[in-house]
Amino acid sequence: MEGITIEKPTLRIINAQKNKTIEEWESLYPETWLFIEVTREDLLEGYEGKLIATASDPMAFVEIGRDYRKRQIVNLTTRSLPTAPQPAVVPTFGIVE
Repeated sequence: MEGITIEKPTLRIINAQKNKTIEEWESLYPETWLFIEVTREDLLEGYEGKLIATASDPMAFVEIGRDYRKRQIVNLTTRSLPTAPQPAVVPTFGIVE
């Protein structure tokens, strides 16, 4: 695993040096929000990037996101897929007379 430089209750700064596809990062950190510096954008082949931070709440990335926008660095916030089956949402409706 990459070296961790800062750890807070909901935010872990990773600062990975290696590029991986978004799917690879998501598989390494299941059920986690990821803040990724995008290093390659290709609609056909997917995106690649360096993992900057992880968190249980995406709001933990607010300050990091501002810094990246200020420096005009492309980034992506995503949540990896859950490992356990999730409940299905069944829409319901009724007729009111």
